[in-house]
Amino acid sequence: MRERILIVLLLAFSSCAFAQSSTDQARSAAIRFGQAWAKNDVGTLKQLLAADYMHTDTDGKVLNKQQWLAYVQDRIAKKITNKMKFADVKSKELAPGVVAVTGENIVSGGLANEKVNAGKLFHIRFTQIWTRRSGEWKRTYFQGTPIL
Repeated sequence: MRERILIVLLLAFSSCAFAQSSTDQARSAAIRFGQAWAKNDVGTLKQLLAADYMHTDTDGKVLNKQQWLAYVQDRIAKKITNKMKFADVKSKELAPGVVAVTGENIVSGGLANEKVNAGKLFHIRFTQIWTRRSGEWKRTYFQGTPIL
């Protein structure tokens, strides 16, 4: 009997060791989102966006979810895709089910931003807020600042 209890406890503790923390889950979702944006994967983007999503782009323009998805559709129409690299990505739990993810994006390839020529690097520092809703991580807020 003691051996069975010990085995059950060992299995429970070992499975907890492999479970991702909230901050790891939100950070993974943020990276998945960035990769989906670079490829214009609308299905993944819609899945990861909160219904009340707010986006402040690198020019200071504020977009809601519908406006931001229209921007993605414009990228698709113009056949704009990118390559995305992440650097210095950190995450911090602000409250249960709310995580801030910060870091840098280094974007290459064709860009929709007139200030940046296609093929050149575009480097930003970002802040994202991710919330856990109905068991899924959703990007709720984004703000990006160009690194010049």
